[in-house]
Amino acid sequence: MKDKLIYLGNAANIHTKRWAMHFSHSYTIIILSFEYAQIDNVQVIKLDSPIFNGLLRYLWVVPKVIKLLNEFNPKIVHAHYAGGYGLLAALSGFHPYVLSVWGSDIYQAPRASFFNQLVLKYILGSADYLCSTSISMSMEASKYTDRDFVITPFGIDCDLYCPNDQLRPQEVIVIGTVKKLDRLYGVDRLIKAFALIKYVLPRENLRLLIVGDGDDREQLLSLVSSLGISHCVEFTGMAHQDDVPGILNRMSIYVALSRSESFGVAVLEASACGLPVVVSDAGGLPEVVCDGVTGFIIPNGDPEAASEAIAQLVTDRDLRNSMGFAGREFVMSYFQWKNCVRKMEELYANIKNGYERYAN
Repeated sequence: MKDKLIYLGNAANIHTKRWAMHFSHSYTIIILSFEYAQIDNVQVIKLDSPIFNGLLRYLWVVPKVIKLLNEFNPKIVHAHYAGGYGLLAALSGFHPYVLSVWGSDIYQAPRASFFNQLVLKYILGSADYLCSTSISMSMEASKYTDRDFVITPFGIDCDLYCPNDQLRPQEVIVIGTVKKLDRLYGVDRLIKAFALIKYVLPRENLRLLIVGDGDDREQLLSLVSSLGISHCVEFTGMAHQDDVPGILNRMSIYVALSRSESFGVAVLEASACGLPVVVSDAGGLPEVVCDGVTGFIIPNGDPEAASEAIAQLVTDRDLRNSMGFAGREFVMSYFQWKNCVRKMEELYANIKNGYERYAN
């Protein structure tokens, strides 16, 4: 009989799904989640709080979670996100429990209030093992704990994310991004940089492809209109994850000018598809780009540096090709899914074998 592994996290999130589907081969996986999703070979139990929203809804379901943990008696509990789900794990009193930090739980939430900082310190301190997708995020989290982190980056399926020359544009250079339309992710910066490049290189056949949706959509559409570039900018809206490899292969250059970023899995997906990339030096983005080899890392908030880096790739086809090739080699060497997931496998094995708490 398989050991039970319970996840506390968003079952609808693609990363939660990937972890769960992978480990369903060796564990009985149960996800306790406020967001329901159907996942092959995984049981999802929807948590519900008809009265409260926000943090209070997590407090409301603590008795139910404790009851479920006692019934299932899992070998390991793994909470994904050091916010509500991490708080649920902490208040359940169950051990051993693993906590993975994700991004906004470390970069944004604790900056909102001193109370949030206290809650985060409690959650981080209660976990038996801490995981982070990037070194940068673990360093940020170290402001709230002196504990060590196991670095478990999101890996890329390089069989799925791969170059497709039949889709790659030939007569036009497509600069693109796949991002939530939120100020945090700097899509406005990309639009302004694109407008500047169009002005500096008027003879180049350029298009801007923006994939994603969010609260800033109308504001960004207005910005595009005000800059007079509506005729060469396409907003596709939200894309299904299965369609992303094909969408990336419609691009010539991938750009992520985020103001803050926990890791950069979308950049790795682009690199795996053979695209040169231009990124800001925010958060974990420098960890997924070899500057000058797989793409360019530019100072956060420097529009001139961004436009210059993109323009260099626009005007040099050989550079685009060489950086794209190097990017795929980089991902295959360091960020293939099968290699990244092995780190989590080793952590779970260590826990089952009784390695001491707080092991790294």
